[in-house]
Amino acid sequence: CMEGTRENVLKEIDQWLDDANAPNVLWLNGCPGVGKSAIASSLISRLTERRRLGSSFFFKRGDIMLSDPAAVWRTIAYDLAQHNTTFADNLVEILKGRTILHKRPDVALHFKFLIEIPLTKSYDQSPCRDIPVIVIDALDECNSEGPRGAQKRHFLHTLTQWSRLSHRFKLIITGRDERIIPESFRDICMQMALPTGDSVSSDANKDIRHFFQERFAKIRDSLSPRWEWKRVLDVLTARAAGLFIWAETVVKFVDQGLPIERLELALDGDLGGGSDITKLYQQVLQLSFAEAKGRTLEVFRLVVGAIVLAKGSICCSDVQQLVLEPDSSVKFILDKLSSVVFVVDPEESIQIGHMSFSEFLCDRERCPAEFFINRDQQSQQLALSCFRLMKHGLKFNICDLETSHLLNDEVKDLSQKTETHISPALLYSCRFWAAHLRGTTFQSDIHTAVIKEVKDFLYVRLLFWLEVMSLKKEVSAANVALLTLAYWIQGFDKKLAYIAQDCSRFVVNFFVPISRSTPHIYISALPFSPLECFVGKQYRPLFPDTLSTLSGADENWPAVINVFRGHTRSVYGISFSPDGKRLASGSGDHTIRIWDSQTGDTVAGPFEGHTEQVWCVAFSPDGKMVASGSGDRTIRLWDSRTGQTVKIPFDCHAIVWSVAFSPDGRRLASGSADETIRIWDTVTGETVAGPFKGHTGSIWSVAFSPDGKTVASGSGDQTVRIWDSITGETVAGPFEGHTEQVWSVAFSPDGRTVASGSGDQTVRIWDAMTGKQVMGPFTGQTSVWSVAFSPDGRRVASGSADEIIHIWNLETGDTVTDPLEGHTGSVWSVAFSLDGKIVASGSEDHTIRLSYSETGATTSGDFEGKITPLSSGTVSPDDHSVASSSCNCMVRVLDATTGHIVAGPFEGHTDVVFSVTSSLNDKRAASDFHDVKLHFWNAETNLVSASPFR
Repeated sequence: CMEGTRENVLKEIDQWLDDANAPNVLWLNGCPGVGKSAIASSLISRLTERRRLGSSFFFKRGDIMLSDPAAVWRTIAYDLAQHNTTFADNLVEILKGRTILHKRPDVALHFKFLIEIPLTKSYDQSPCRDIPVIVIDALDECNSEGPRGAQKRHFLHTLTQWSRLSHRFKLIITGRDERIIPESFRDICMQMALPTGDSVSSDANKDIRHFFQERFAKIRDSLSPRWEWKRVLDVLTARAAGLFIWAETVVKFVDQGLPIERLELALDGDLGGGSDITKLYQQVLQLSFAEAKGRTLEVFRLVVGAIVLAKGSICCSDVQQLVLEPDSSVKFILDKLSSVVFVVDPEESIQIGHMSFSEFLCDRERCPAEFFINRDQQSQQLALSCFRLMKHGLKFNICDLETSHLLNDEVKDLSQKTETHISPALLYSCRFWAAHLRGTTFQSDIHTAVIKEVKDFLYVRLLFWLEVMSLKKEVSAANVALLTLAYWIQGFDKKLAYIAQDCSRFVVNFFVPISRSTPHIYISALPFSPLECFVGKQYRPLFPDTLSTLSGADENWPAVINVFRGHTRSVYGISFSPDGKRLASGSGDHTIRIWDSQTGDTVAGPFEGHTEQVWCVAFSPDGKMVASGSGDRTIRLWDSRTGQTVKIPFDCHAIVWSVAFSPDGRRLASGSADETIRIWDTVTGETVAGPFKGHTGSIWSVAFSPDGKTVASGSGDQTVRIWDSITGETVAGPFEGHTEQVWSVAFSPDGRTVASGSGDQTVRIWDAMTGKQVMGPFTGQTSVWSVAFSPDGRRVASGSADEIIHIWNLETGDTVTDPLEGHTGSVWSVAFSLDGKIVASGSEDHTIRLSYSETGATTSGDFEGKITPLSSGTVSPDDHSVASSSCNCMVRVLDATTGHIVAGPFEGHTDVVFSVTSSLNDKRAASDFHDVKLHFWNAETNLVSASPFR
């Protein structure tokens, strides 16, 4: 702030800083251009002078690094460690044995381990005045696009967590008042609004008037007597209406032209006012480029578009190389825009005066057509420019490294070598080409050009690009770029999308050697890449003098390619969202997390509240809620996006083993260790039916009928019951007949019957309405571990301990075929294909068999390659593949026609894999297990498409 301005605001903040009883979060908010960042800068200067500044972070929209919500707590922790050796020691001690991943960062974990714990330990006994203050500016410029949208929500949640720390720990945040700011945050902080327009304070008017008086001092001396200076100041102050960016832009605009004429424009209202900054920006452009025509305006859009859409710092020479225009043209445009675009030095970063100007230029409704920056078109052009610069600038051994015996960090004068051989424009292109692609869509006129450049990049320059990323410590960003490309191009060229994914696997699998030693891209990573991977097949022939693998080489990539940490105990329950894009997990660490099922990123969570293990989770039919049942004897409903509890916990009086939503999502069934079932209203949180009493053993499973009117339950008391889900009355049951625990129950597709399999070696079919046994007991087998209805409801398959599968005709009660033999161990699971023609069986003999359900003929031989019993199997929705899990810690995907392993074995679990399931789009399989991880496998590629969720 200019000296003499904002004194009352700064005084009020000082009083808050010294008040140990006031809320420890101050939120300074206001509309764009009101002066929030200027106040933040002044605060930082004052705190620095008083030796109280702990750290500051200035968000900057468009800058990949400075808009990353995951970077905030890492930066602040580093600064605090520099500020206080005790904090540094505590931080090191806490991080011993822990890995804080920056590739897929967990913002909640960052806050807990980098800030909350060491901060509390370090300043536990310190007086308020000795504790460093944290300043975070421009919260509204934090990136909320794509995966970072979830990270921003997590970051906002950590701000709420900060408020729970001692009130002596002060945090100052500035930003626009946006809807994304949750009410929970607003309630816990001290808010200080900077009003504008009709609500502008007298202090703000006084400050702006002082600003005009100081900046226009020279102009005043040249004015004729007819000018009443007091009136000039009054009018300008009123026009500004509390908006400092309007005042500052007007001053600069007047200074850059004929002062008297432009001052008259401001006084006459031709430059708008604080409430209408659009008019000011329009005048700046139209007066600065009054004579501009076609070619000049084209250069304007190229130059200004590059600056506005830049993903990082960019100087004049970078702009010139990106847009391929002469230096004189770039300088001409920037000179004309000096009131809104700042260039202190040609070699330093170009700065847009205020984010509102960038927003104006990209707004078709506000910006004149000749100056409008089309984000989509300009981003495509910038992406093509990046490819062009890489095509001409990348080469083998770009920095002339003399030996492969030294790690990058051991190379003498490496920073000087990179500065000499890698220009800023080339580095910018290597870092941000994918970022420019991400926000664009194809335009027919440049579709061919984009595809051509992408092919050249992947087929010719990939390894040269990795050299630069290795030398500049950007290998993590390289992987993100390749995944971005794969996602962006998949709708237009599936082959190139696959190649980009393969390149990403190359980077991830050889991350350590590529990161630590650039030459080892060629002498380690390339020779040892799988025989069938794209990178190996494409690039090995180009480097014939490197190592070659004579035997034992992998054909394809290994299954586990990364580790995602989150849960700290076993994962007991998983559930796909209805659209298959997210996965909910419940864990022994008492938390629930929501994962992106493609990337493995935590998109919500951890949801904290349970005080014991979370045994089960379920998505609501609309995907908006997640239900969880826990050993703490409660059920909780969570907003699947924010993690906030939708209702207070449902008290169940016993461990909750199973939960299931009704088809309309309005009710929730639960089965508990207290031998009861309850039906809950998910809107009110009240019990609308139950407890349903009658079972005398734990309720192992509950399931709604297809129409949602009834609930089936299977119990350790050897019975099955059907309950009216609306009234809570027993519709049918107990279904008595079994003499051992009922291990499996299933509704028929029409909901009229229920099949049950039991340890008493029988399968029984029950009328779901009357409770009568309508078929069975089907005998001739030993303990029945699994039952499944065919899609048409006419047959039931059962797998048993005697190594046999039976297919039962529900019209005649007979077996459809002779027993399906071939297994040499108990059959743990059976599943029908969608067309009902094939039944898959998983066995203790380490194999899966596929058989025709009507003839009994084996359609595929034993699916070999397994060395321990199978515990679960499932058929993909398109009937083309089967996922299996086993007791040897592996998951496989098998071709349903040939029996060949088409993906896997997926190795990575370290304990028994209990179950697998396929996603709705057939391309992924999730596995649940007992080794504290949740793996998510790509069923087409053998790879963990979302690596172990811990």
